[in-house]
Amino acid sequence: MNYFTHALPHLDDPWFIAGTAVPDWLGTIARRTRPRPERLPVEKVVEAFPDPVRRAQAMSVLAGIERHHHDDLWFHRTAAFQETLARLTLDFRMAFGAQDGFRGGFLAHIATELLLDASLMARYPGAIDRYYETMRSVEPSVVEQAVNLASTHRTTALDWFIPAFLEERFLPDYIDDALLGWRLRQVWKRVGLDEMPHNLEAALGPARTLVERRTDELLPEELYPWPRR
Repeated sequence: MNYFTHALPHLDDPWFIAGTAVPDWLGTIARRTRPRPERLPVEKVVEAFPDPVRRAQAMSVLAGIERHHHDDLWFHRTAAFQETLARLTLDFRMAFGAQDGFRGGFLAHIATELLLDASLMARYPGAIDRYYETMRSVEPSVVEQAVNLASTHRTTALDWFIPAFLEERFLPDYIDDALLGWRLRQVWKRVGLDEMPHNLEAALGPARTLVERRTDELLPEELYPWPRR
């Protein structure tokens, strides 16, 4: 699951949806920072945030982080995800060359999650705008303090990265195959892999159709309380 999918059922709580984004933010800018809110004693939160309003905000951020991990644990074990991953791995493997399994599988995993975001943006028009507007009320310094409280390795990157994330506003790009291909190439470069095949976008259309068809199976009732189609 990706940013929008994690956040969609919780758009009334900006601090919680910021928490659901934290693991993905840290995966981009601070990989050694891995908050574990479930191991954090409540008294430490009270001590770090004596103001009850700030404390409630921090607790909501930490709850969002926990929800992200809970959602991902379930999502990656579903038959729908495994079957979609297998199908897209074969399709992307052909784009890289029939013998290339690793890159095809890696790309299939990322594409499944981004295309699920895109499917939900199309299903709920305007919700992505609400996501960004809601997130703008969050103070990055409070998010960063909460994250560092629950982490062994501290970070100072969230204070600048969150405003940059809101300014870049890249999630709607996933709706368009050409823009999604460009974003996937950015991820590719960030993790140090070589150039993607030029025919990538041709494979994204069928991948999008598959993920749209299986969207409801990837979002079970216990994790996803929004209306179904």
